Amino acid sequence: MVLPGHIRVKVLCGASTPRPSVEELEKQDHFTLVIAVAASGKALPSHLILPRQTAPNLPEEVRCSFYLSGTSKGWLTAEVFRHWVEQILIPFIRERRAQLRPGVSTRALLIMDNATQHGAAEELLAKENITVLRLPPHTSHILQPLDLSVFGPLKQVLAHKRRALQERITGVSERDFLLIALTETLPGVLTPWTIKSGFIQAGLFPWKPDAWHTSPFVIRTQQTLPAKRPEADRSRGEAIFEVSHPSSLSTLTPVENPPSQGQKAPPALP
Repeated sequence: MVLPGHIRVKVLCGASTPRPSVEELEKQDHFTLVIAVAASGKALPSHLILPRQTAPNLPEEVRCSFYLSGTSKGWLTAEVFRHWVEQILIPFIRERRAQLRPGVSTRALLIMDNATQHGAAEELLAKENITVLRLPPHTSHILQPLDLSVFGPLKQVLAHKRRALQERITGVSERDFLLIALTETLPGVLTPWTIKSGFIQAGLFPWKPDAWHTSPFVIRTQQTLPAKRPEADRSRGEAIFEVSHPSSLSTLTPVENPPSQGQKAPPALP
């Protein structure tokens, strides 16, 4: 998420322009909101990362609603991610294990993208019997529950809430407007029904390995693919690949004997 400020930018113009103008545009000061949810429909405490090294003066409702961290630019770092695992994720999982099977360290599954910062806590996660599943690149809009059911409604409701706050509250900074709007918006979006809906659409829980086949993004891509799959050109060292497990988007196995010219290539993906 971003906040407006001010920054001067360079402008490119033609050589014949006598005096180029330079506009002053809004600077995008970044802060990060970390949201994590469980297949049970429960949301973990939201984590707000601000571009600060010291605690800023925030409205009371904001300080009470988020777990706060600060980095130089407001981005998630490896150190902050490890801290999140220690302070938020592990306590949540331990509490959940105690509810399900007291005294037993039941294996937990953490699903996340391939951001480099996420590798900072692998040993700690393994020690806590937490298995990490990384989504294949460019598939979060198909396989990530938050993308499927939470982030879209959150952005829509947040925009309306922010405008409503600006009409009734004065003397508050643009940053605090957005943070107060988040505080009032998140509880209405992170409902058990909305969270569970994301896991259902992704086919993760209940487990449905072919759920991604019906994703509108996958269907749209299939409709734009060429009707006939080209054969491999062995003279150029090309290889044919087949999907060894249709339920997996990331498992590709080379065919041991690629078809030569004139032979029929394996069928394209359905």
